[in-house]
Amino acid sequence: MFRIECFVDDKQLPKLLWALAEFGAYNVASVPVNDNTSARANGQLLKTRRGPRDIGELFVAYAKRHKLRELDAAAIKQFAVAVGYMGSSYTYVNKQLRALGAITKVPGSDKVHLMHTRYRVTLSKIKKPKAAKQVEA
Repeated sequence: MFRIECFVDDKQLPKLLWALAEFGAYNVASVPVNDNTSARANGQLLKTRRGPRDIGELFVAYAKRHKLRELDAAAIKQFAVAVGYMGSSYTYVNKQLRALGAITKVPGSDKVHLMHTRYRVTLSKIKKPKAAKQVEA
């Protein structure tokens, strides 16, 4: 006899309960979890995730530490995983970095015969976030 404990999204809970009932599991109980800090993705602990405003500062530190001059999709994926994003969200991180001005596309690197888009690291051109307006009372 074994005890199995798992975390399931609320949309998938009915399917799981049905499947366990079909396999003959008994005494199945579902308990809601508010803040599940032990959730795992692909069998690994998730790192704390930063907001989109922090990407610029994190990228500057990462680029200086690794002495980056040019990037490709694999290097952006490594950065995304290093700062707490899933590996599959490197496109989002790429768009955020381009919007900040931290990277620019190398001209001609996305031609059909190359099939390998590269990005130049431009740390000096990063746009500073606008300061919030303070309202005096």
